[in-house]
Amino acid sequence: MEQLELTGIIKKEGRQYSALCLELDVASCGDTQEKAMKALKDAVETYVQYMVEEGREDEIHRPVPLAALREFLTAMPLRNLKGINDEYNYSGTGPS
Repeated sequence: MEQLELTGIIKKEGRQYSALCLELDVASCGDTQEKAMKALKDAVETYVQYMVEEGREDEIHRPVPLAALREFLTAMPLRNLKGINDEYNYSGTGPS
């Protein structure tokens, strides 16, 4: 089992929160910070499971492009930014 150490950032946009996983370029949203983070975890899990099922473990790690990260961060006041570290485990058949 390989362990991924992931970083999620959350920002408020209007009435909802957007969440982005920096290491996988996976995003989601929710009505609260907690719902946005849960939706992001679900999206990450779905993405990783798909990549493992397709035999593409070596392609799982795909960082957010700098331009997309810059857009995510500059479209908000930095005081609304909250960083969250998380770990995700998965079983894969690819190289360790």
